[in-house]
Amino acid sequence: MASVSTPVSRIAAPIVAAILAVAAVVLMAGIYLLLPQNGHYLGLVTIGILSLGFAGVAYLAQSLSAANPAPQRTLAWAFYAFGFALLLVTFALPAPAYQLALAWQITGLVLTLIALAGSIAGIAWRSRTLASEPPREVARSEWRARAPVSAFDYGTAHSPDAPATAPPASPPGSRGP
Repeated sequence: MASVSTPVSRIAAPIVAAILAVAAVVLMAGIYLLLPQNGHYLGLVTIGILSLGFAGVAYLAQSLSAANPAPQRTLAWAFYAFGFALLLVTFALPAPAYQLALAWQITGLVLTLIALAGSIAGIAWRSRTLASEPPREVARSEWRARAPVSAFDYGTAHSPDAPATAPPASPPGSRGP
């Protein structure tokens, strides 16, 4: 028996976003509060990485609400900005000597910058794709509105036995070939 999937209703989109936001707040607050005082630096790094993960989950959750994905999109952007800002600030500030060596801190900063550049390139690519979609949709609707060509007409027109047609007439006022 085949199951038919139906899009989630409009009221479900804010509910999905709220559940995701509450789960993120509880998890991130728990990480920060449960770590001892000397573990807060690594806790901030962990929270930044988790925030980027939640941004990806919120972005993918947009597919659950075809009617209105604005809550998930907003949440994805918020997690994205929070995650990268937290990671960049955390790695840019001096770490406590007992937490992270300078080499690891620089490595983390470089990896964060590479991930940020890659995600910005992906965002630009996606924006270009979305901008090119309306003209494509117009062309699709025009194509769908045309009457289909019958297989007989197509076969006859492209048959090797079909007579050659006369060249198109030249526009008035122009010289012929």
